[in-house]
Amino acid sequence: MIFLKFLFTVVAITGVMASCSDKGNDPEPGGKGELILTASTDEITADGIDAVTFTVTYDGDDVTSSAVIKQSNGAVVEGAEFVATAAGTYKFTAEYDEVTSNEVSVKADISLTAIVLSVDKNEIVNDGIDAATFTVTLGGEDITSSSELRVNNTPMDGVEFTNRTKGRYTFMAVYEGRVSNQIAIQVVDAELVLSIDKSLIIADGEDAAVLTAMYGGLDVTDEVEVRNNQNKVVPTTLVFDIWSNPNSYLMQYLQVIKSASFSGYCSKEGITLFAPRFR
Repeated sequence: MIFLKFLFTVVAITGVMASCSDKGNDPEPGGKGELILTASTDEITADGIDAVTFTVTYDGDDVTSSAVIKQSNGAVVEGAEFVATAAGTYKFTAEYDEVTSNEVSVKADISLTAIVLSVDKNEIVNDGIDAATFTVTLGGEDITSSSELRVNNTPMDGVEFTNRTKGRYTFMAVYEGRVSNQIAIQVVDAELVLSIDKSLIIADGEDAAVLTAMYGGLDVTDEVEVRNNQNKVVPTTLVFDIWSNPNSYLMQYLQVIKSASFSGYCSKEGITLFAPRFR
């Protein structure tokens, strides 16, 4: 009976010691075990999205979260994942407990990466100033300067598109014989706006009000015809003498733009100018 109690006590103490010696998931540093780096794949697409995931084991235990994974150029891989934006072969090693792992190579291939054409806006106005700007990328790398941009399959000059003719235009990029996605741009009518620098002048023959006509971002003052509420053509610089009628004058476009490229456009709002007699 005494022997059984002694045996039970020895077993219990042994069990407590064993539980207290549990080291957790990572092995205790200080040894010189085998450190192994493995990759989920040896080839990725160089598009900045496709990723390779690394795992580091030390004597069979997963120590990925505690290890430092580096490229051959010394750059540290964050989060045990790596993506590439340029084609090439990348080499990696891991370090843990002053031990360096084997070297792993991953090839990044750009040959299957799509050429992507993007634009900052899909609609512009036909004033010849408002512009859409294009960018071409391959695997996250900007190749705009090396690409040919085409509008309706006709080569473009530069990366900006402006036009004075409304309509729908289709664009694509060509790089080393490869064709990008297509993008459509809609060119729409701009608004013709008549403005005046002041709404009240003295009819002294000297004080003047100046009219300005803008079509989108284009100043077309010299190309418009302005008529008043009596349907008479008036100049864009208005001066009244002391014999002028003190009533209001409504400035409104009836025959707006003389040039063919703007023919038919009219301002939506008129302008009232009051010119009292000078005393």
